[in-house]
Amino acid sequence: AGEANLKDKSEVSTWANDAVNFVLQNKFVQGIGNEMFSPKSNLTREQTYIIMYRMLKETELLLRLKGYQSGIPSNQVIIFI
Repeated sequence: AGEANLKDKSEVSTWANDAVNFVLQNKFVQGIGNEMFSPKSNLTREQTYIIMYRMLKETELLLRLKGYQSGIPSNQVIIFI
């Protein structure tokens, strides 16, 4: 796996480099645009939801959770964290 090409790469902490490359390469995170990642910024609720959705979708866990309980409509998912 190669390294992500980011303009603000120097702002990514050394310990987080592998994780940042992983989430970018697997398209769980796409950055904020213009080849920027903004690693020192806080995530919004919306960004957190999108990341979780992409990860669940990619790992097929989302499909397993859908309809897990008979009372849950097939188009809704409940996640316990």
